[in-house]
Amino acid sequence: MLIVNKLSKFFISAAIATTVMTAASAAQAQTLRQGSTGYNVRTIQTELRNRGYFPRNVRSTGYYGSITKRAVMNFQRENGLRMTGIAGPATLRAMGYGGVGGSNPVNQFYGANGVVRVNSRLNVRSGPGTEYRVLGTLPPGQSVSLVNEQNGWYQLETPEGEYWVHSNYISVR
Repeated sequence: MLIVNKLSKFFISAAIATTVMTAASAAQAQTLRQGSTGYNVRTIQTELRNRGYFPRNVRSTGYYGSITKRAVMNFQRENGLRMTGIAGPATLRAMGYGGVGGSNPVNQFYGANGVVRVNSRLNVRSGPGTEYRVLGTLPPGQSVSLVNEQNGWYQLETPEGEYWVHSNYISVR
């Protein structure tokens, strides 16, 4: 029960923080381009990786450089969008993100910590769902950093890489 209360407080805090965004930062959040940095860049890098456009051997850094631009252009080409290399509202919508009103693509968990709470090894996946490939496993008790939450799945950052697991198997600290 304590875990649920902590998690509820975290969700409420995240909702309040999202609501309080200024109009200027909302407009800025709608367009990402080469040279942009931050959480939203990291999020689209991960999404592009999950869809096969961003190289698996390159970490999501939160910096929008030439690799991200090329991945966005490939995504745009394959989805019938104008190939600008800029992740604007149309591209973000095509990725499944609203791209309007300053809403974040996924809930921000960046910096939260958790621990694996299973008795056997936990499968980790390439994306937020059972339809995504299993990339490996984590041992019971493994400490992890939470990066994102999407539809009941946590994106984890470990020394070995970034993975997704269902929230039922992670205790948030």
